[in-house]
Amino acid sequence: MPARLILLLVSLLASLQACEKKSTWYRAEERLYHGIPVLVSFAPRNNELASAVWGYLRSIDDVFNIYRADSELGRINRMKERNHIGVSSGLARAIRLSQKAHEQTAGAFDPTVGRVIHLWRNAAGRGEPPPPQELERALASRGLEKVILKGNRLTIENPDLQLDLGGMVKGMATDEAVRMLRAGGARAALVQVGGETAAFGISEKGRPHVIGVQHPLQLERIWTTVSTPDPLQGLSISTSGNYRNPVVIGGRKFYHIVDPRTGQPVNDRVLSVSVVFPECGKNWLADALSTAFAVLGPDQALPIAAKLGGQAMFLIEVDKKIVEKKSPEWDKLYPAVTRRSR
Repeated sequence: MPARLILLLVSLLASLQACEKKSTWYRAEERLYHGIPVLVSFAPRNNELASAVWGYLRSIDDVFNIYRADSELGRINRMKERNHIGVSSGLARAIRLSQKAHEQTAGAFDPTVGRVIHLWRNAAGRGEPPPPQELERALASRGLEKVILKGNRLTIENPDLQLDLGGMVKGMATDEAVRMLRAGGARAALVQVGGETAAFGISEKGRPHVIGVQHPLQLERIWTTVSTPDPLQGLSISTSGNYRNPVVIGGRKFYHIVDPRTGQPVNDRVLSVSVVFPECGKNWLADALSTAFAVLGPDQALPIAAKLGGQAMFLIEVDKKIVEKKSPEWDKLYPAVTRRSR
């Protein structure tokens, strides 16, 4: 066989192998829910499965966006009479899980503070904090015991109560996307919805997925990385930070998370909270805990994380320096291939 033909065949074979390797993984990114970055990556490539996952992820806004008058939760929040309302299975599940997270965090996770959060958002537009009297009225409307769910029928006993499930929805969406990918035959995947990330299997680099925790003050950098001890079980991680959507009033940044006990934004020295579970399917809980832990602080939060089988890390500003407060087992989440970055 002529040398030129041999070279041509070798080149063609190499090209085919490269194309085959490239086509093994599906990867796409979009910005959903008014700008939240969403990533779906999995193998083997399956465009029909990808379409189904994206269809589900896009539908979340139709159910949970409280700022849309035509979303399911938006409509419910605007109803004057809310007795035995039929709700979707997705909303019913979110309410049940929020009740569970509320109990596990001694009330620090509270999806009934929607009216309080709305006051602080409006205050940013006015340039001054909410009047104390308005905060008192908003606080009086809250209380998860006033939200009664029987099957898929919802009753809200206080007409002023506003549900806001934003502290859990992105985690739930991540969990469901991973469930769909596993059920659809994916052997490995990475799903990210804002600050929620789930991964399982072996990455494109031939090793367990490595997830970066963002530096809270230098957003182009990674503070540290974590990975799963068991690629088959995977990893669920949530990070909530004051660098994400802070409320700015008079040039001062307030945390976007509100303490449901006081109606005030949580301590802005808590720059970020990360919660990790060494398995997939726990992003709903990691999401809720990262919100609640910002309220509770490390002394109360770390024992709760341990009790529930997770790990947590706080990044706190002390004397213009960042100090870590983390679970004793947190460092076991570092695989040998990772490195810290400061």
